[in-house]
Amino acid sequence: MTREELIEKMKEFEGTAVDFARIMNKSQSGIEEDIEHIRTSLRNNSEYLLMIKPATCLLCNYFFSNSKAKAPSKCPKCRGEKIQLPYFKIMRNKKFKN
Repeated sequence: MTREELIEKMKEFEGTAVDFARIMNKSQSGIEEDIEHIRTSLRNNSEYLLMIKPATCLLCNYFFSNSKAKAPSKCPKCRGEKIQLPYFKIMRNKKFKN
């Protein structure tokens, strides 16, 4: 599966790297790498935006601000390891004029 196919899936629905790995029949680390590449590619594209719902600690509700594709393993606030994975979705930019 290609990054273009991943982009199409990310336009269809919101999901984690694990969700997209299952759909695309690819490893989670491969999808995380693809998402980072897509993220940099979309910076130069005014038509679409990569929306990221950041990772969250389920114990203390800490929101991770780095918003990378790979979820952190521990919370810096409470040191807990129960982390909600970040969610990703590609949306059309409302400011884009065709």
